[in-house]
Amino acid sequence: MLTDIDALYDKNPQENPDAKPIPVVFEISDEIVRNAGGKGSAHSTGGMKTKIEAAKIAANAGCRIVLANGRERDVITRVMAGEPLGTIFMPRRKLSNRARWILNSQPAGTICIDDGAMAALRNHKSLLPSGVTGVEGSFEPGEVVLLNSAAKAVTSLGSLQLKALAGKHSTEIKKLLGPTHRDVVAIPEDIVFLDY
Repeated sequence: MLTDIDALYDKNPQENPDAKPIPVVFEISDEIVRNAGGKGSAHSTGGMKTKIEAAKIAANAGCRIVLANGRERDVITRVMAGEPLGTIFMPRRKLSNRARWILNSQPAGTICIDDGAMAALRNHKSLLPSGVTGVEGSFEPGEVVLLNSAAKAVTSLGSLQLKALAGKHSTEIKKLLGPTHRDVVAIPEDIVFLDY
């Protein structure tokens, strides 16, 4: 990814003369995102935050990405030859296409869940209506939603259905909505945690 600065810095180099370049990023932390700042220069698109988000998507796909100054002579050839230019973002984990889609989708709403439900999800269990404490926003079945602020999931129930079922036992789903409905809010394969 070519930009008009030499690398990712620990703080804004235009405002801080003591800013230091970061040669390698193993994890895109909240601090890195905060330090990325706002708008870019007149010549770049979207600023550093947008580039960090792109690096995050690449890292989740199992890809390395190098952020370097596009004005450097033969920059691509030199990076490909292994010269330490710019900042290299190392891959995190390889996600399936579906998990990557879920992670990078804009959530249509939020399902608030209790601590017990969150612990169950971390143990690769389904989200049941008994763990739902509230619903924010309006969404349909099949849309991506936030689970608290810890995960994203594809919900099998819409916001109106969930409001009626929040806190109830799974057996209530088929009684209230009919025999064709799943008896879970989301299955483990459709849940991706944000703290990857």
